[in-house]
Amino acid sequence: MEIFRLSDGGREQMIERLGAGEGFNLVPLFLNDSKNQANVRALTTVDLMLIHKHDFQLLMEQYPELVGQVAQYFANRLKHMLALVENLALLSVRQRLAAFLIQQADQPKFASQPRWTQEQIACHLGTVRDVVGRILRQFEENGLLRFQRQYIQLLDCQALHTIIKGEE
Repeated sequence: MEIFRLSDGGREQMIERLGAGEGFNLVPLFLNDSKNQANVRALTTVDLMLIHKHDFQLLMEQYPELVGQVAQYFANRLKHMLALVENLALLSVRQRLAAFLIQQADQPKFASQPRWTQEQIACHLGTVRDVVGRILRQFEENGLLRFQRQYIQLLDCQALHTIIKGEE
């Protein structure tokens, strides 16, 4: 599943991709405003569990350890959002793409996990598909990666780390 924000002009900023068993949309449970803060899109067939606000509050009263888990969830969300803001504000698209490629290479691969399209990568990085395509071609021309069918093979992770640090 993808969690994203949509601008009035129709441009998307992907906040994150979620995997099986991950929760989302907890913020309205703690605010008087029940408006969703983001949109969600299923990338594969999913089974969702919906818990109403009143029922969730009863669960937290009944199971105090749930309160700690919710606090941990919000702490992790805040950490993720701060990293997202920092990347968007302080790194170039080239640096963000290099970091994205390394991060994805470090992720465990699951057969059910959908592949990223250039459009999805662009939404994740806060840019447009054409820019992502152009930078990927530059990375390929510079020998940093190779396209293999529907996959990208990283050839020079050290050079990508240098790009992230802005030392190129």
